[in-house]
Amino acid sequence: MKILNEKTILMIVNNSNPDKCGYLLKKSSEYKRTFKRRYFVLIGNFLVYYDKKSSNITDSDPIGTVLLEGHFVEMINDQKQNYVFRISFGTAGEKPLKTYVLAAESEGDLKVINLNTNLLFIKFSII
Repeated sequence: MKILNEKTILMIVNNSNPDKCGYLLKKSSEYKRTFKRRYFVLIGNFLVYYDKKSSNITDSDPIGTVLLEGHFVEMINDQKQNYVFRISFGTAGEKPLKTYVLAAESEGDLKVINLNTNLLFIKFSII
């Protein structure tokens, strides 16, 4: 089991070149209906998100960090929002331990990326 504290994660993020970065919509809670636009940065198996894009990413602290290990991804049919997918952690077919609901802003922003045999439906537009 890997144990990382917040300072270690920030050091990795601040001293690495992003693999991909761009905006996605993130649902604030599984039970809430609203999506908020967040700036996401993918560095290795860390998916870090911020309130907005900064001219220097090291100047701002992330809102959240997701370690992409032991996850599975599935597309969601949402009547109010297009291109919605869920990143869940745990065993497929069982109740997930943690879930993130995200949406791309357009079909062009959605692409399958294979991360360690798990499909992650994200393509970031470099802005």
